[in-house]
Amino acid sequence: MSYFAVKHAHMLLAIISIGLLVFRTILLVRDSDLINAKWVKITPHVVDTFLLVSAVILMTIIHQYPIQAPWLTEKLLLVFAYIALGVYTIKIAKSNTHRLAGLAAGLFCIASVIHLAMAKQSFVL
Repeated sequence: MSYFAVKHAHMLLAIISIGLLVFRTILLVRDSDLINAKWVKITPHVVDTFLLVSAVILMTIIHQYPIQAPWLTEKLLLVFAYIALGVYTIKIAKSNTHRLAGLAAGLFCIASVIHLAMAKQSFVL
């Protein structure tokens, strides 16, 4: 499997995942009935599954793994934080202020993930 094909698929899936979180947050803030559509509920899980699979494939191609590579460990921890903030934003937050704050925090995590992916230089570890 080509490194560049997997890398670009991974980046595309990440963009789609982020877009879906933003889209779903907007639907919640606008109190749209579309938030209950089956495809709106299922699509993010399918995209995120393929995103995870592409990440594992990339790790095996470049032979770098969390714990061994500090930047990758940080990236993984930030992805977990992004997931938790997504759950908070979509399922837990009851006010629009909290939803938007959760989204903003999640987007900050993603910006940090992107920086780590490009620089491959750890912030903390």
